[in-house]
Amino acid sequence: EVGLDGQAKTSARRKKKPDGGEPPAGVANAAEIQEQAKSAFSKLKAKHGLETVEVTTTSDDGEKILTPQVASMRIQGVDPNDCIAVNDLIKVWDGTPITGREHLLRQMTKHRPGDVVIVDIIRNKVPMRYQITIGCQVSEEDYNILKRVAEGAGSEDDLRAAEKIKVNDRRAHLWASAVITSSGGPATTTTTTTLTRVKADTPLSSPSLTPPGSAPGSVLSPPGSAGPPADLPPEEMAKLKADAQAKWDKLKGGVGLQLAEATITSDSGEQTNAVNVVMLRAQNVPEDSIRKDDVMVSWGGKPITGKDMCLKEMAVRRPGDIVDVVVKRGGETITYEVRVGAQISEEDYHTLRRIKDGRGTAKDVDVLKAMKWNDRRVVLWGIKRK
Repeated sequence: EVGLDGQAKTSARRKKKPDGGEPPAGVANAAEIQEQAKSAFSKLKAKHGLETVEVTTTSDDGEKILTPQVASMRIQGVDPNDCIAVNDLIKVWDGTPITGREHLLRQMTKHRPGDVVIVDIIRNKVPMRYQITIGCQVSEEDYNILKRVAEGAGSEDDLRAAEKIKVNDRRAHLWASAVITSSGGPATTTTTTTLTRVKADTPLSSPSLTPPGSAPGSVLSPPGSAGPPADLPPEEMAKLKADAQAKWDKLKGGVGLQLAEATITSDSGEQTNAVNVVMLRAQNVPEDSIRKDDVMVSWGGKPITGKDMCLKEMAVRRPGDIVDVVVKRGGETITYEVRVGAQISEEDYHTLRRIKDGRGTAKDVDVLKAMKWNDRRVVLWGIKRK
């Protein structure tokens, strides 16, 4: 038996450019495509596609407040009806009340592709809340293809797709967007807009890239808490940030599978290597999932040749990565879309990220203090039959 848990460490100091393994030999110019993918992946930057201006809003008690207003949208990948719109006033970004356009830009530059953010806006005097997944210059599907090929974990189909992917810095893809709440009532502030400055947002850049977030058009789990920033003495906040960073540095991808060597025999009598699922010891697993005694024949588009090959493939996966897994169960062949997890839930993952980055809310602090850490535990972030 072998525990199939990822060994790649998720860290705030992860390099943007993957080291890469050996590409598949079935594509003639595989090595060249891998180098192109590494170069393209290193150029990816978090982008939101919003261009804003700064306006003055007036609260009910007469207080003047500087507020960013959406001037234009340069977004691909989401339905415009499910997204922030032109003329929306951005009031709260990821739990932080916004006090002006420059303040908003500072908050935005902390994000990386795949980060899930709660945004409170006012549209025609009605408060609304959106949950968006920050993207980059390419779609989430293309991002994952480039990453797999750059790391040497891509299939032949990935290589052919990567060769066609173009990174355009003028393009911005949001990876997901959805309305969470809309009160339907008037906002507590009225908007008497006085234009003070007009300037387009510059593309967001990031010192490193973290695992991708939710799949396009859906969110597998919420990003965590939204609320006022934690108000704690500097020394206590510094200790909490250090604790969050220490836990963050220990994160590793995992799906909680234990495997044994197996063989499968075709109708013609030909035998091929595979692996047999001995146990699925992850938490947060739905009823319709990979099961004990399933025979795993493919991982991430690659045919499985044994448990050692599985361990190698799993070692390059990080929390949040989406992998297609094909299993045989009796006479049925089933494909599952697996979202690699970690020692903690996705919600706790986002809590750690916010606190270590100095953006934790009061609720985040409570969650961190109550967080139980177990390196032997695996919490799966998502799995569904395709």
